[in-house]
Amino acid sequence: MAGSTDLIGAFRAYAQKALGNDFNPEKAAAALNSWVKESGDALKIRIERETERAVKKLGLAKESDLHALQAEIADLRKQLGLKSTAKKAAPRRGKAATKKSTKKSTKKTAKKTTKKSVQKKAKKKSKG
Repeated sequence: MAGSTDLIGAFRAYAQKALGNDFNPEKAAAALNSWVKESGDALKIRIERETERAVKKLGLAKESDLHALQAEIADLRKQLGLKSTAKKAAPRRGKAATKKSTKKSTKKTAKKTTKKSVQKKAKKKSKG
């Protein structure tokens, strides 16, 4: 609850600084709106900066870096007269693509399991 009191106090202090003693609701709303926008922009910049720093620290590559590297490799292959063997990555389709591949692998596994179980049953019958 102390956090909300601090926030209200900050609003009051800002309103008094921006408006002085002359309180006009329209003027107060406009000042508050601009303050919220400025604060949001500052927060966005700070989050982007921290994210980039964390990504760098982890040693991860950005998508733009990967695209630049792919273009550079394609240019080098062109200069050397090599065929490009790299396929363009298909855009991800979300869960649908994952489910499809899972179904295929499950079907293959089921077929293998069925063949093995049939073979085992046949061996048991021939022995018995």
